[in-house]
Amino acid sequence: MWGAVQILVLLSLQVPCQSSVENSGDPPPPPGDVLSSTKQYLLLKNTLPQMAKKPVRVTVHLSLESIRDVAGEATIDLYMTEQWHDPREVFHSSTGEEVRMSGQGVVNYCWIPDSYFILARSIFYSPSSLALSVTEKGNITLDRKVRLITPCRPEVQYFPFDVTQCRILISSYGFDASELYLSWMLDDDGQGMLAAS
Repeated sequence: MWGAVQILVLLSLQVPCQSSVENSGDPPPPPGDVLSSTKQYLLLKNTLPQMAKKPVRVTVHLSLESIRDVAGEATIDLYMTEQWHDPREVFHSSTGEEVRMSGQGVVNYCWIPDSYFILARSIFYSPSSLALSVTEKGNITLDRKVRLITPCRPEVQYFPFDVTQCRILISSYGFDASELYLSWMLDDDGQGMLAAS
């Protein structure tokens, strides 16, 4: 194979396609009471974590597992990590341990960012590859495996050393920039993290 494939990943925020649920102004219930009331549970799960007027900051890391079938479109398997802070999920632990969960039920535990891939023709989130961890300070990490089918643009003017560009745009589906801010998870050198497995 003479050519190369470039994956161009951009974070962007769009005007929302759906309106977010407004906070009722009531203080959030203590974590132990969340599951006892369906109304309180749905309020926590469907509203943004921060009650203040600043946007929720979600950092993103992508780890590329594989790219296949690059002929006009590519099938891309990757691992996506998202991190954010939710003050409603603060708890006290004498050992300082994290709460860890895995499987498709983790999306029902708390508010999850509604990140999506704008240009993808097909997106599959593997339900068995979901993992959620919550620290006692309310820092949340969501790991999931994603398969995308996305359009690619070959640049054949440099044949046989041609390059194919596959563009991946990540955005929030229902929140605009005043509500949710996506950013790259930075490594020790201050660089955005896109890793190849």
